[in-house]
Amino acid sequence: MSTTLSTHGDNMGYRRDIDSLRAFAIIPVVLFHAGLSFIPGGFVGVDVFFVISGFLISKIIIREVWEEQFSLMKFYERRARRIIPALIAVVSITMIFGWVVFKPEEVNALGKSAAAAIGFSSNIWFWKSALEYFGPAVESAPLLHTWSLAVEEQFYILFPLLILVIYKYTPRHIGKIVLAVTLLSFLLATYMVYLKPSATFYLLPTRAWELGIGSVLAIYSSQIRIGSSPFREIIAILGIALLLYPLFFYSKSMPFPGWTALAPCLGAAMLIALGHGKPVRALSFMQWSPLVFVGKISYSLYLVHWPVAVFTKYLSNTATLTYSMAILVIAISVACAIFSWRFIEQPFRSSTASTYKILGYSGGTMTLVAALAIGIASFDSWKFRLPSEQQAIVDAANDRAETPSNCTPLWMEFGLCPIGAINRETSNYDFILMGDSHALSISTEISDSARLAGKSGLMMNMICPPLSGVFRLIEPRCTDFTEAVLSEVLRRTDVKTVILHARWAYYESGTDIDGKKETEKYNLLLVRDALDKTGSNPHQIFERGFRRTIEQLLDSGRNVIIIEGVPEVGWNVPNALILKERWGIEPPAPPSIEAVRARQSGARSVFDQFRGHPRVHLIDPIPAMCGNYECRVALEGIPAYYDGDHLTKSAAKSLFREIFIKEIYGNMQKPSQEQMTMKQ
Repeated sequence: MSTTLSTHGDNMGYRRDIDSLRAFAIIPVVLFHAGLSFIPGGFVGVDVFFVISGFLISKIIIREVWEEQFSLMKFYERRARRIIPALIAVVSITMIFGWVVFKPEEVNALGKSAAAAIGFSSNIWFWKSALEYFGPAVESAPLLHTWSLAVEEQFYILFPLLILVIYKYTPRHIGKIVLAVTLLSFLLATYMVYLKPSATFYLLPTRAWELGIGSVLAIYSSQIRIGSSPFREIIAILGIALLLYPLFFYSKSMPFPGWTALAPCLGAAMLIALGHGKPVRALSFMQWSPLVFVGKISYSLYLVHWPVAVFTKYLSNTATLTYSMAILVIAISVACAIFSWRFIEQPFRSSTASTYKILGYSGGTMTLVAALAIGIASFDSWKFRLPSEQQAIVDAANDRAETPSNCTPLWMEFGLCPIGAINRETSNYDFILMGDSHALSISTEISDSARLAGKSGLMMNMICPPLSGVFRLIEPRCTDFTEAVLSEVLRRTDVKTVILHARWAYYESGTDIDGKKETEKYNLLLVRDALDKTGSNPHQIFERGFRRTIEQLLDSGRNVIIIEGVPEVGWNVPNALILKERWGIEPPAPPSIEAVRARQSGARSVFDQFRGHPRVHLIDPIPAMCGNYECRVALEGIPAYYDGDHLTKSAAKSLFREIFIKEIYGNMQKPSQEQMTMKQ
């Protein structure tokens, strides 16, 4: 027997310190999801959970395999006892509650995500749904957090099989092979987090290394000898520091989970390793009973806290919980978690039912709940529940522009798409529309009004701010794509006009509309450039990027039309209006014109540098959208926005058709050849 892999002499009894470490993992996650800004890196608690799970499960598997007592049936029975009952309860209650309060298409998405959660594939579901974990769409995804359970269960399916195969053919190399797989997964994550950040976040291949750290520790734990007491104290302090530092100094804008996830994972591994041998004074707090108890209920607390937060935000028409609401969410979550742990988790874990009964009951219940979830998602989103007036509001949430399908690739799979009047005789175009999702939201009306004016154009099919030399961490490919589009514009002699539109105030301020204080800055989509790689001064980054774009276009003789920012509401308009109709919950006040002007003042100060230029024309949407005191969020009772800042197609048509025809296409000048070569 290889002494390296022997775990026979290890103490496999209950460890209070590991339950305390679970508390270290769950408390930051709950505080982070409640929106408490003093812990901006609380999301790393999930990574600590992965290390703990990898260690505990691997310890059992390796010991039983080496002693030739391992049974896949018994292993999955233990997992079923531990995971299934509370998961079934939370998913079922979430579906029922969501069916009552959500809009039909949200019920549809909830049903699909519930089926994925039951099938331990929700990480793949949310990845394929293009749901950014830190993005605004997650506010109506109450089962988003089950992605981490899916990653764990996928690991638990594959890891025992891997160990059995290695044990059969080369048992003395189990540790080396697991270590190699862990390193490969880590290298893949550090590379892919910049190329495919969403896939890296959600999928097992780029998360396996975190569980793998725990597995490697379990395999080699019998050989780990942390020497003298002073040295153990130093390791303990370092481990605590590696756990605490990310909680307070990481943010949602960081590339994650690449090398940045290494600190909390190594910190967790250090504290687990110190659980053997002499007590460590620096870790004496980990024997504290309240902390241990939080660790005991951590699984149920993880399951319940996110649905509670999502439904609270949804029913209160806000994307950000107030401090009192956050405390209420935490209190409700803890109460529900204690109930779940006491009356669901504990009875099933201590049941005397046989392996076959446990697996049979689990499989049958999972199948039943999954069938219910699929049924909810299949009946046309249950639209028959709503009267016609409410359905009109719901329909507005789906009244959004889509990227044309007949696009010509320009860079990778992304390129330019024809809009406006169809020009079948030549491949010449009058204009190009450049911009982000706000440009996309008005693109249908840009196209329709161009068609009426007899103008043809192109639009970008990748959502990127038209800021040259600027990149976004959440979509780093934007930098190269924007440069490719600008190069294409400069290359073409037919395109005389470039239309620019984006969520300007967002990039210029570096904050969401709710990010009024420095500590509350949203930072997710904050732009960066070579002169400011941390995004510490977003106004300067915005100004530099915008000036580079405008100057390139003007130097080539193009006309530039800048559509300034539309008012940002800050709350989901269709949700708020439907809640008012169904439950009498009053929506927040519409944004005041003073607040909108103040929000956009920074971007306007940059635009003002080009105001009055003979080939620059600015269009201000605010007069069409706002009265003397406040801005409209609905037109004749129908939402003008399909969320909190993107206009519906109908609203764009109603508000801007005459403006676009007159101010864009009616005044569209064709520069002379002399202008095309003129340098400004």
